[in-house]
Amino acid sequence: MKTKRKSIQKNIIRMHTAAAALTVAFITSLFWYSMAPGATDTRLFPFTKDVTLPTGAAKKVAVFSLDEEIFASTDDRYSNMRLFDDKDNEKPFLVRTARTTKTETTEHMVEMETVGFQKLPDNRVEMIYSKREKDRKRLPSVIVFVSALKNYEKQVTIWGSNDRDSWQILVENQPIFDYSKFIALRNCRIEINAGNFTYYKINVSNITENQQSPLVSIARETRNGSLISEVEKSSFRREDFRIDRVDFFEKKETAVRDQTLKRLYSVSALNVTNNVKEKTTVITFETCRTPIMALKILTGSSNFSRSIKIECPEDRAGADGASRYIVSSSISRIDVGGFKQENTQVALGSVIRNKRYRITISNQDSPPLDISGIEAEGEICEAVFFPEQSVVLRTMYGAKSVDIPSYDIAQVLAKVESADADVCSVTMQKTNPAYVQIARRYIEGRKLLLVAVLLVVVGLVWVIARASRSVDSTKL
Repeated sequence: MKTKRKSIQKNIIRMHTAAAALTVAFITSLFWYSMAPGATDTRLFPFTKDVTLPTGAAKKVAVFSLDEEIFASTDDRYSNMRLFDDKDNEKPFLVRTARTTKTETTEHMVEMETVGFQKLPDNRVEMIYSKREKDRKRLPSVIVFVSALKNYEKQVTIWGSNDRDSWQILVENQPIFDYSKFIALRNCRIEINAGNFTYYKINVSNITENQQSPLVSIARETRNGSLISEVEKSSFRREDFRIDRVDFFEKKETAVRDQTLKRLYSVSALNVTNNVKEKTTVITFETCRTPIMALKILTGSSNFSRSIKIECPEDRAGADGASRYIVSSSISRIDVGGFKQENTQVALGSVIRNKRYRITISNQDSPPLDISGIEAEGEICEAVFFPEQSVVLRTMYGAKSVDIPSYDIAQVLAKVESADADVCSVTMQKTNPAYVQIARRYIEGRKLLLVAVLLVVVGLVWVIARASRSVDSTKL
């Protein structure tokens, strides 16, 4: 019995020793893994480019365009791209599509109240309006006269004042009119110089007009049954110009991003194969994973109409022969007599970033087209950020297995998306000398952690099994 207990105690000691060894191995692997760099460590990125602000840059937003070298080494979400300063501090940025900027004008009503009205002796009326308290800071620049009356022409003069004593003329003898009797032409708006005035005085001339009546009376004089004379008489009626209301509007101009900016990207490894048996022409080529939106087939052939299919052979490992379907369409060129029509460009329907492309042209029984090249048109992408004067920046990219950065700058930049930006320049691509050693150690650290976790799991299962057998032996 004593011998059995000693054996059990030895087994327990061995199990404790094994558990301790596994724990030490696990802690050691965690230590080495913790020594591996984080996602923002500059040593994780194999490539770098310097980013230079233009001379005299003073704007609050800056951008630089992504080139083919950056596209070739970044993923679709640009998660393996970062921006650092000269002290290796990560700087938030956002990759967006470059667009043209246009100015949009909107009008916002300014609430006014009537504080004065009088009819002047020379067939004019005078109206005085005042801003309501909540709109004191608004600057109206458009005044609209709303009236149901038609067929009129009036002259309007407008003044501005802050005390109703001294008035500054804003516009003088500007016409408002309605020529509905002759043509569909009407103008009831007057633009004024926007100023910070509290009161506006409006003078409308010719407020009452004599309008000819459409009814005509005819007076005839006869003698002995014969017509001696005939006189037409027209009547006139006085008509007042009724103004239903006068609206004041403030104009605001905002810059908005409009159309996508595009450019042609380079293609390489172009190969054209005519398959006589399948009656097809297959074109393959490669890009630097640039953001392609449309492909144009360059050919010297004329008078054709062919259906085509565009695919992207998968770049991932283990996908031999697999392709991703992109779009089916048709290309044509007609040149007969004086009629010319060309349609050799195909839109891809969305932005595609892939290294390899394949275009299959169905020839049917027609001879193959004379293909000379491919034009790849895509969007221009830019990185936007908040610059700091006299701070040297560089973009680094191409890291493996890093997480997507999470910045609050995306929401901030959305509010200043149309802001004018300084356009930075980037240098040629350079290799990061610290990348090879640190990247290898990072991968080895991840492998070590995985092995340690597996060993701990196996060891714990063994310890539990031995403990269960020892307990069973004790019971016996």
